[in-house]
Amino acid sequence: MEKVLLDELESDEDNMLANVTYKGEPFTGTAYEESAARGYEEYRFVNGFGHGRGFWVAPNGQLRYEIFAEKGKTIEETQWHASGAKQRYFRAAPILEHYWNEEGALVFERIDGKETQWYPGGALKSEFVKKKEKTYFRENGDWAVKIKTAEDFVVLEKDKMVFNKPCLDGHYMELLQDHDFYKYALIWLGDLEPGKQEEVVCKMIQSDVLWHKYEGINLAFIKLKRKIYSAVPYIKLEINNHEKPPRIDDLTGGSQGFAHTIAERAALALAELEA
Repeated sequence: MEKVLLDELESDEDNMLANVTYKGEPFTGTAYEESAARGYEEYRFVNGFGHGRGFWVAPNGQLRYEIFAEKGKTIEETQWHASGAKQRYFRAAPILEHYWNEEGALVFERIDGKETQWYPGGALKSEFVKKKEKTYFRENGDWAVKIKTAEDFVVLEKDKMVFNKPCLDGHYMELLQDHDFYKYALIWLGDLEPGKQEEVVCKMIQSDVLWHKYEGINLAFIKLKRKIYSAVPYIKLEINNHEKPPRIDDLTGGSQGFAHTIAERAALALAELEA
């Protein structure tokens, strides 16, 4: 069976297991990649489609990724953290997907029609019943927001969202510092009366959490319908803060990076607010 380098193959842009060709012909054989930095990985193909076992082993010998495919479709997939702890497991039929954090706690589950997320300590974080409703909870069990949906996904529309006002009023800083909740909190924040908006934004800028501080500065001058001029004294205190928030990775592979340092973001905000 032919064995070639992975980068010698061509495939579909969004699926490396489909329509795979080598020198213009559907590929049958094994493709691999090996380097001192990454380790060794290989995948098998039959008539241009991923078929059988593929895997990636890190330089230290730790298995980091394993896939079983059939005719270009993923049947089963497993990923491991660098520590060796299991990170993700996926099964195509019936659908099952699990994510674990590095400490081994189950933090996400997807089954047909339902997604569930947990805090690292085991408390329920969110529950999404597709074509029905998603509910987000504080770690103590109080619900914070409920979103109605007729789809297999959540649409961030204000008229489909119900916020637990006492919960948000009393614990908004805790919830706003949770990156998973932040996109919902922006809807809540945009609907507050001006004085409460100012209070929230100014407290965010004073936060010790760098991404939270960064977003508070953004809210003061670009993300809300009105500028928060009362935030100027707090933004000025950050003009010499040259830290940059670290990238935030979510459970399912998405990430958010930050283009500027806190000081750079503060300078942009002040240029707008003091113009």
